[in-house]
Amino acid sequence: SEPNQRIMFYYFAIASFFSFFSLFWSWKPLAFFSVLLLIGVGFFAFLYQVFLTQGYKKASPSKISPLIYFAVILSAFFDWLI
Repeated sequence: SEPNQRIMFYYFAIASFFSFFSLFWSWKPLAFFSVLLLIGVGFFAFLYQVFLTQGYKKASPSKISPLIYFAVILSAFFDWLI
C-alpha cells in the first residue's frame, strides 16, 4: 500500500545504515577497478529493487515469491558455472 519511492527509500536507508557500521571493522582502500565494480553492483541492485517493487504492485506476492526463491538457485548455478 506504500508508494514505490517510499519503499525504495526505506530499503536503501536501512541497508546503508547497517553497511556504514560494517566499514569500521573491515575498511581497506579500494582500487579504481573495484570502485567501478561496486558502482555496477549498486546500479543493478537498484534496478532489481525497482523491478521487484513494481512486480509486487502488479501481482500478488504468492506469484512473485517463488521467482525470488528461484533466483537463489539460479545464482548458485551461475556461481558454480563461473
